[in-house]
Amino acid sequence: MSETPIKIQKAWMLDCLIEKFYETDGAGGCVHIITDDGNYGDDNGFCINYAKEKGDYWGEVIATLLAEFTAEEQEQIVERSWEIEAKVVF
Repeated sequence: MSETPIKIQKAWMLDCLIEKFYETDGAGGCVHIITDDGNYGDDNGFCINYAKEKGDYWGEVIATLLAEFTAEEQEQIVERSWEIEAKVVF
């Protein structure tokens, strides 16, 4: 795994977090504006603050990590995660 660039590791970790998050909150919780509605790049700050208000730590972590990526990268992580996994070196 250490041969995989950090950004790809973070993207893959986000994919795993989002998948598990949806197993516990099928509606997308505090990050549904990004993950369900496709508002990539713009609503991370809102989601982070909203998650903090609601005590949604998973949502806060997901939104915070997503904020490190461009809108295009966020779309790839959420909608085409298989492209990320293909870049991971085991």
